[in-house]
Amino acid sequence: MAIGQNKTETIQWITEKFDAYKNPLEGKTEIRNDYIYRIGSDELRVKIKNIKKIAIKKSSYNSVDYATIELMFDAGKLEYKENKDPEFKISKNESDKKISLIVLPNFLTDGLKERMEKALVHLVKLSGGNAVIYKETF
Repeated sequence: MAIGQNKTETIQWITEKFDAYKNPLEGKTEIRNDYIYRIGSDELRVKIKNIKKIAIKKSSYNSVDYATIELMFDAGKLEYKENKDPEFKISKNESDKKISLIVLPNFLTDGLKERMEKALVHLVKLSGGNAVIYKETF
């Protein structure tokens, strides 16, 4: 029987890939204290166990291609901190149901889509949640 990576190893692998494929125009992605953070001019975070769906897809804007990793969750689970606020606040906006992480387009061509999906689903399970890979119909 094969034994999968533990939580620390899974976080390390995911973090290495986020760092290696980081889009220089985007903020930083971090995993710590059972949260995934998107850090830019403001900070967004979601508790890992609250992630319900994971989607990774090709995107483009103004003819610039990139890959998007979408972490989806129920309304009321997104936390944010604007500028240098000392505390995170829970978003009351019903449309705040995902965090989009932008990575370089070669993330997809290097064959990491399926591996990252599996790693993120595994991390959510190790954190006490239950996520599925979301596939759009068309």
